[in-house]
Amino acid sequence: MKNPFVKEKNNALIAGIIIGSVAAAAITCLFVTEKGASVRQELGGTLSRLHDKIFGGGAQQNGEAEEDHHQDYLKKPHKTPKTDREALLKDHILTDSGAHE
Repeated sequence: MKNPFVKEKNNALIAGIIIGSVAAAAITCLFVTEKGASVRQELGGTLSRLHDKIFGGGAQQNGEAEEDHHQDYLKKPHKTPKTDREALLKDHILTDSGAHE
């Protein structure tokens, strides 16, 4: 059983709280202030040039392809009706695939 009177060293916890606070303040300044908006634009340009340098310059083409791919997930999936009644209610064309001969 732990002795409740022994003081534990919480240096890592305190350091983590301080680093997290500084990071949160920096991110807040980037998104709240007008100067932060200009800094974000500069960082965006710098990061895109760095990405082009590292990965071979196909950032624009890949970005467009990814945007189209994301649009596919945003569309509602087309569900086929399970019964004839459901097909009639949703104005789907009925076929004779389920008819018995």
